[in-house]
Amino acid sequence: MSTVIKHTTGATETGCLRKGNILIGPGGYDYGATFYNSIVPPNGGYTIYLNKTTNGPSIYVANNDAELITLTNQIAGTSYTTINECFNYYIGQTDKIVTNIEYPNIVTDGLVMAFDTVYTVSYPQNGTTIYDIKNNLPSVGSPISLGNPSWANDISAFTCCLLLEKTGTGTGYANHPINKWNSGYNVNASFILYHFENYQGNNQDGVLGWYGYGANTGWTNIGGYGFARLNVGQTFWIGLQFNSTQGGQPWSNGSKSGGRSGGNTGVLGRTSVATYSGQIYLPTSVGTGYVKHILFYDRELTDTEMTQNYNAVSSRVVI
Repeated sequence: MSTVIKHTTGATETGCLRKGNILIGPGGYDYGATFYNSIVPPNGGYTIYLNKTTNGPSIYVANNDAELITLTNQIAGTSYTTINECFNYYIGQTDKIVTNIEYPNIVTDGLVMAFDTVYTVSYPQNGTTIYDIKNNLPSVGSPISLGNPSWANDISAFTCCLLLEKTGTGTGYANHPINKWNSGYNVNASFILYHFENYQGNNQDGVLGWYGYGANTGWTNIGGYGFARLNVGQTFWIGLQFNSTQGGQPWSNGSKSGGRSGGNTGVLGRTSVATYSGQIYLPTSVGTGYVKHILFYDRELTDTEMTQNYNAVSSRVVI
């Protein structure tokens, strides 16, 4: 089933992503007759959707950057000369979008945040802003701050799936490609993906581990130290299923990576007061581990759903 789209100024519908007033339904779910089938962008090209009052959107196809610039100038009445000017134009519209890929069939049940650096609807390639395409919210900065998402406070279950790229080696203790802190370092942190660089002088660059601060255990390993190790030039799909009874189950490239750890942690993050909140790293940020795609869920996904999310982006994994 192809991706479907719909324009609405009302509430979001189950299972949809959102940009402005346009809902985007990834393939694999019956969104109903009020949605319209998308047109897959050509390789290296784009599909433009413009809302109409009735009978679905007007749809344009640009085969390359030059055609997109020409079409955008006709639509917007502008004289843009660069592709980034066009991306920035569409990202600021509520009734128009430009897509460069057919968004893959990800799990949307329980999805609370979604970012993707290769999808023009989420990241207009400007190096400064990425859009949460679940909640239609921009996040600005380097690294990107997600504010203090309430779903990540006092959580008893969650899931995180991401693509992490390693671009170099470091000399420090650890990078945090993803983190969710509460009220200071090592105090009531909800969860963190550590990307260890030369950990304690052991030269083990690229070692990964999930950690969190649990009500029963304090600071603890919730997903296995060393469950995967990235080398320079690699991009891995990394996941974590977590519940407060059994702890966390890490995944790497579509498979479970070791057993569960951090069992009986209690809820993660015992306070909702945040001074330093969730962050992800765009490709333009300083560091050696960059997040290219990330999905957050407020429940624990099943093994089948984890496999579905991996399959949706497996073509982007570089081993």
